[in-house]
Amino acid sequence: MIHKLPELSYDFHELAVFISPKEFQLNYFEIHKWYVENLNKALSKYISYQQYSVADLMMKLKYMPEDLRNDVKKYGGMHFNYSLFWKILTPNSRGPVGTLKNAIRDTYHDFGVFKKEFTNIALDLYASNAWCWLLVQKGNLKIMKTYGHDCPISKDTYPVLCLKLWQVSSLFVKQKQNLEYINEFWNFINWEEAESRYLEGKRQIFI
Repeated sequence: MIHKLPELSYDFHELAVFISPKEFQLNYFEIHKWYVENLNKALSKYISYQQYSVADLMMKLKYMPEDLRNDVKKYGGMHFNYSLFWKILTPNSRGPVGTLKNAIRDTYHDFGVFKKEFTNIALDLYASNAWCWLLVQKGNLKIMKTYGHDCPISKDTYPVLCLKLWQVSSLFVKQKQNLEYINEFWNFINWEEAESRYLEGKRQIFI
């Protein structure tokens, strides 16, 4: 398997209120692409691992030779994280749907409570190279933060959606304050994709 940048279901200009086209292009076509290229380079020496998706690779880190494990954790982790971030964005967000909507209500009692908790955790990560996640962990919803290339997928944890936080405050936000950037995120979440991932996480049996 040759790993590639994920196909986008939107034109990046459609997200301009949230992410400037210039910074989207930089992070998608240059930074994310660099991680993909280096992941493929690392895997080129290990034929037995070339068959796996990036999610499968992250699940198999502990079985890898040390040099490959370090490279896959770094390059594969960022490839996975970026790919999910791009995938759960849409210019046509309609709000939470289906079983995920119900699960958020059951876990947090109200969508506003969930939104506030997620936002507060994301605020703490600002000016860091970090991610804020909504996950299915052991069948339950959980908000989690990670840094750099750390990837939260595991045998009992499945990412539903994520928000990228930036190391430099001017990136992506057109000089906006961090809270405004995070608030814009809620207007661009692909809840249909998040619903699909939630259902997958609920039924996923990890090896």
